[in-house]
Amino acid sequence: MNSKYLVYLLTGVFLLLGAETSFPVSSDTFTSGKDWNEKMSKGEKFISVYAPMILFHRYGINFRKTPDEYAETLDQVLMENPYLEKEDVVNIFASTVYAYEPESRRAFVIMKMELANEYLKPALLVKKRLNTDVNDL
Repeated sequence: MNSKYLVYLLTGVFLLLGAETSFPVSSDTFTSGKDWNEKMSKGEKFISVYAPMILFHRYGINFRKTPDEYAETLDQVLMENPYLEKEDVVNIFASTVYAYEPESRRAFVIMKMELANEYLKPALLVKKRLNTDVNDL
């Protein structure tokens, strides 16, 4: 229950900070692979990887690498695959985890089914998943 209120508090703080800034903030800033390579700092790359890691972990995906290691991996993936520059960073990250950590694939299937069925609700974001939810498929 406390996690729920923490999420609401942080969301409120970010909304207030966004409203207080004098420069325009858009959701498409720093999202493409090209922006990842050309504009993002190391800290921005960390946040861009860490945020989806939180959601993926809620679906039972356990990561072998830290966010910093995944940021370096994404640098390498984008260097080797320049055609991904137009893709969204979160999609590139999800594909990278799917490719590098095969044991996570079942959890991605569950996540895909729930998103396709529109089961993603704010309460789901703070719900802890048990490993048995993933393993018993």
